[in-house]
Amino acid sequence: MDAADTRREGAAARPPASRRFLEFAGRNADCRSRESFASIFRDNPLKVMSPQPWPLFVDKGALSEAERASVGLDRLVKSVPERFFGNDPARIAAFYGSATPHFAETVLAEPNGIHGALTRGDFLDGAEGLQCLEINSGGFVGGWQLQALERLYLEHPVIARFLAEEGLRASHRNTIRLMLRHIVRDTLRAGVWKGGPLHLAVIIHPHRPIQVAIHSSELYNREYRAALAEVRPGLEGELFLCGYADLADGPEGLSFRGQRVHAILEQHDGQLDARGFRCFKAGTVNLYSGPITQLLSDKRNLALLSESATSADFSAAERDLLARHLPWTRLVLDRDTTWRGRRCRLPELLADSREQFVLKKATSLGGQDVHLGKSASPERWEALLRQALADPGWIAQELVEPRPYDFLSPGGQVVHYDVVWGLFSFGTTFGGAFLRLQPSDRGGIVNTAGGAEVTLLLEVEPVTPG
Repeated sequence: MDAADTRREGAAARPPASRRFLEFAGRNADCRSRESFASIFRDNPLKVMSPQPWPLFVDKGALSEAERASVGLDRLVKSVPERFFGNDPARIAAFYGSATPHFAETVLAEPNGIHGALTRGDFLDGAEGLQCLEINSGGFVGGWQLQALERLYLEHPVIARFLAEEGLRASHRNTIRLMLRHIVRDTLRAGVWKGGPLHLAVIIHPHRPIQVAIHSSELYNREYRAALAEVRPGLEGELFLCGYADLADGPEGLSFRGQRVHAILEQHDGQLDARGFRCFKAGTVNLYSGPITQLLSDKRNLALLSESATSADFSAAERDLLARHLPWTRLVLDRDTTWRGRRCRLPELLADSREQFVLKKATSLGGQDVHLGKSASPERWEALLRQALADPGWIAQELVEPRPYDFLSPGGQVVHYDVVWGLFSFGTTFGGAFLRLQPSDRGGIVNTAGGAEVTLLLEVEPVTPG
C-alpha cells in the first residue's frame, strides 16, 4: 500500500464521532474560522504549547486498541532488563553504554522504580492500526498537562453547540487524576507512608519560569485530593510544585516547608539530582523515576523486542501484541537481518531502500536525531548511515505512513493532518492520550518544539434522557 492509498483508507476509517463533527463544520462557517476560537488561544494556560482549535472526537469505548497497545508495550519494555539481560549489571552496562556495571547494579537493585514508572508511548495510526515509534518514561513523560485545556474546549460555544445538536456529552480521559491515583497506590504499596498526610512533590528541574508556567498548583491539588479520596477515603495530603533546592534533608528523609515528602514526581530535561535517588534507595521516599528513566526510554529496547517478536520466549498474546503494534525495528549494525521474509545485510537494505526507513539515535529526545529516509537526499542518507554504523547507539525503524485526520489549518482551511498519539500507561492503567499534530503536506517530524500543535482527545456518548 503506497502513501496515497494509506491516506484514502484513512479518510474512510475516521472515527464516527469525528465524521459527525466534520459534517457539522461543513454546515457552520464559524466552525471553519480560527477567529471563532480566539478564546482557546487567549486563555491557553500551557503557553509553551500551541492548541489546535478542533479536538478529536471518538466514541466512548473506542479506545480499546489504544489501551491494549499502550499498557501491553509498557509491560514488555519494563521486562527488557530481566528478559534479555537477566538483570546482569555488566551486560546491561555493556549494551546501553551509559553506565558502569557498579552504577547499573545500584540502579537495578530494589527498589528500582521499574514497576511503578510512568510511561508514554508515541504511536502513529497507520494502515495496520496503532504503531509504536518510541516509549518515554519518568521525567521525560510530558503532555499530561493537557488536561488543563478540557474546560476551554468543552465550554467553547461552537463545540458546545455541536454536542448539543448531536445529543452528546464529551470528556477528556482524566490523565492527571489517573496518574496521581497510580502514584498514591504505588506509594502506599511501597511502605513509605506511615500515617498522617501523604504529600507529593512535583519537581520542576531545572526550575525555570518557562517550565514552571505549564503547571497549575490549583488544578493538580484538586485532582490530587480526589485521587487520595478514591484510593483511601479520609486520606489527606498536598501536592507541592517546587525544585530540588526547595527540599530540606532530615532524619526521616526530604521535606518541603516542614512537611514530610513521601513521593517525588520528576519533570526534567535529562538532568538528575542525586538526593531524590538516594532517599528512594533508603526507603524514605517513592521516586518517579530517577536514573531508571534513561534505561526505560532507550529506543534500543524496541529493537530488542522487534527482533525477538516471534520467539517462543514470548507468550502467544505478547507475540500478537508485537506483531500488531511494533513496526520492524533493528539495531544499526553491520550484520545480517530478516526483512519481509528474506535474509539480507542490514547496511545494504538501509542503503538501497532508504525511503522505507527512519534512522534514530537511541537516547535522543524531542524529535532530535530522527531522520526520515524519504526526506533525505541519497548523499545525506549515506552519511547518516555511516555515522550510525560507527556508533552502536542507533536504530533503524520501518517508516509508518499515518492515516490522515482533518483539522483546521492556520489559514482556515480543513486539511489533512498527521497525528502522533501519545498514549499514557500508569502501571496497569491506561492514562488516556496526548495528541500532537501538523499539516500532512508539511512532512517531517511531528514535534511541539518544531511547531506542531496539540489537541484533546474527547470521548463522546449520547446524553441519557432525564
